[in-house]
Amino acid sequence: MHLESRDLDQHIFSQMINLEELDLSQNALSELPDNLNLNNLRVFNFSDNHVEDITVLKQFPNLEEVMYEDNIYLTVSDNYKVFCLLPKLRRLNNKDITSLANHVRFVNHRELSSRVESYWENQYKNNLPEKPSIQKIKAVGKDFIKTVTDHVKYGPNSLKDFVRWKEFFTLAWTTLTMVGKNGQKRKINILAGGGKCGVVRVIHTKVNLCYGEIKAHKKAISIMAFSPKQETFLFTGSYDKRIILWDIGVPDCEYNFRASQLLTLDTTDVPLRICLVPSCPDEYLLAACEDGCFAWDIRLDKKQGRRSCEIEFNFPIYKEEGKEKDFHVIDSLTFLNKDIIASKSAMQGSIYLWSWEKSLKTQKSKSNKKLDAAILGQMKWSSTEIPYLVLNSSPEGNCIFCGDEDGNVWVYDLETCKTELQKKILSCDLKEPTKVLKWPLLYRQNKKVEKTLINIVSVDPKLEYLVALTDINIVSIWKIQ
Repeated sequence: MHLESRDLDQHIFSQMINLEELDLSQNALSELPDNLNLNNLRVFNFSDNHVEDITVLKQFPNLEEVMYEDNIYLTVSDNYKVFCLLPKLRRLNNKDITSLANHVRFVNHRELSSRVESYWENQYKNNLPEKPSIQKIKAVGKDFIKTVTDHVKYGPNSLKDFVRWKEFFTLAWTTLTMVGKNGQKRKINILAGGGKCGVVRVIHTKVNLCYGEIKAHKKAISIMAFSPKQETFLFTGSYDKRIILWDIGVPDCEYNFRASQLLTLDTTDVPLRICLVPSCPDEYLLAACEDGCFAWDIRLDKKQGRRSCEIEFNFPIYKEEGKEKDFHVIDSLTFLNKDIIASKSAMQGSIYLWSWEKSLKTQKSKSNKKLDAAILGQMKWSSTEIPYLVLNSSPEGNCIFCGDEDGNVWVYDLETCKTELQKKILSCDLKEPTKVLKWPLLYRQNKKVEKTLINIVSVDPKLEYLVALTDINIVSIWKIQ
């Protein structure tokens, strides 16, 4: 029908007070009205539209099933929103999510309670005298309720801006050889940015010029990486559960270019991190996904242009899974050298160091696609249940850094276990971090800045500075001594 938002007559819907199922799929809706008055609605399908914000679903408190696949602006974070907004939700996008939703609600309630208590302790506790009068308690309580809702942003009341991503989700750099009008060659640094609309924008940063775009995916782009061997080869991972290899070409002197699609890799869920295997970057790609860690054969000498994964890696933490915990969400992945990989699962509480080479040697036949990761070491990390806190390593792979839910940065100096790693001795012993950098005491407008999530940590090539990015628009910079 190609209905647009303006075509939805709220007066008509207000007369359908007993409506239990509503299907608005395959239209052109950019938003849902916020006052449809359908309190008895149990099933709502608005798949294949252009909806950006799902917080309006809170007007349907009795929803048990929701479908919103193929809305290109909605991402995995929106799943967590509906878990909080809809207390009776049992199915999402044709999957039973009862246990996962209950777990998310529990964690959110606990985190919100912790933040409210912390705000009281730091801002209001000392405002009460030792023996306060009833009037004083009421006055302080009233003021506390008013300010805490403004300063503690967590849960359904703040979900409208929860992970509201401006346009780019991911960036990747490469250096291309450009040929000028006079035939002279020169190196130019190119930035590729991808995100919300599934489009890659190609930017020559020195002249501040976005000279082209590639319509790479039908859904948002989650991660990108250039090949270290082929400067024009760009891998893009998307919420459409695909990783695509592109040749973005080299622009001419007038910035004309032509991109071509070379390969499509099918995933079973959203790819979160991708790495070309350093020992064979034109042969294998490794990806951390929402449902595990996988590897693909990316050699272009094969005829098959669309491929499924060659290998799925199993980790010891998988054996501890249950109804309340899913350790298959691999939210961090990086190579420390040509062989050793650092990775972690959400809610794992530790970081694995494992060997690519040793893991492959356990494959007895090509038909055996599930391999146990050869664990060389395990390092203690936060026991948080918050996912997508990304680990990173120093350029030479001698140190690992990872932030946590309290604003701390965990530092691991691998020199202490260098011998074991070089000999590739298998071990599952839990090692302590070398150091934990605590969240500093900060004040903004005379008010204390509470602890916050550290989303990602990075260091410069000379290991002089450490930069931590938070979820409250604060960048923390540390001097490394």
